[in-house]
Amino acid sequence: MKILDGDLFNIVFALLLILVLFVGLFGGPISGSFVSTESAQKLAHAQLSPDATIGEKTVWFVGFKGCEKGEVARFKVLPYMGKDGSLVDNAIICAGWPFKGMTIRYQ
Repeated sequence: MKILDGDLFNIVFALLLILVLFVGLFGGPISGSFVSTESAQKLAHAQLSPDATIGEKTVWFVGFKGCEKGEVARFKVLPYMGKDGSLVDNAIICAGWPFKGMTIRYQ
């Protein structure tokens, strides 16, 4: 049996292709599930307003929803009163995992 025999090579190649596609498609959402909503809530309270609360958490396609490359989770901040008394309704928090922190962005 040769290592590069047709059948064995095709099986190994197919398994590697499936592994690469799985990691490419689901790597971000899997990593994003480890980012806690409590961490985003603490950031919102400390940096935005004590009244700011976190709404929905998204881990799918966050790059198309206002976050940058390397960020795996997006939290929508519910409307709150800013420090100047105006209503802020366009804040999001983007988070990376495991080494990138959280970033507040405005859409």
